[in-house]
Amino acid sequence: MRRVAIIAAMLAAVAVAGGALATPGGGITDVTSFVQGRTTHGIHAKADGVKLRTRGPVDVFFQTGTFQPGGTSGWHSHSGLVLIAVKSGELTRYGDDCRAESFGAGETFVEHGDHSVLVRNEGAEPAVIYSVYVLPDASLRRIDEPNPGCPVQ
Repeated sequence: MRRVAIIAAMLAAVAVAGGALATPGGGITDVTSFVQGRTTHGIHAKADGVKLRTRGPVDVFFQTGTFQPGGTSGWHSHSGLVLIAVKSGELTRYGDDCRAESFGAGETFVEHGDHSVLVRNEGAEPAVIYSVYVLPDASLRRIDEPNPGCPVQ
């Protein structure tokens, strides 16, 4: 019984420390969710070299937002996939391997739950994005993550 109490205390300490190390976002404005829906079954679709397959029902929703200069998403992940298109401006995405990749107007990138990322507007102009989320559970839209040891916040 004592061993169970010690393990429970250790797990609680890890959870509190992980939450304390999360890096919140800021400087993202004009966030608008357009529509959200849930499929009744899994998705099994394939056309012209594109394939989408889910293990069960998923929540799909569409959102837009503006990263002001210096705006950041903070380190985070998702429970599924997020397809992001940059309408204007430029964003830099940092992966949990600390590599930076920049995306400008007309370019897209994908975020998925297997990796934590940080997206930041390092430019002088606002950057507008449109996102499509495909998640097994919309309540896990954003999962705060600690900095994986990269020199960016």
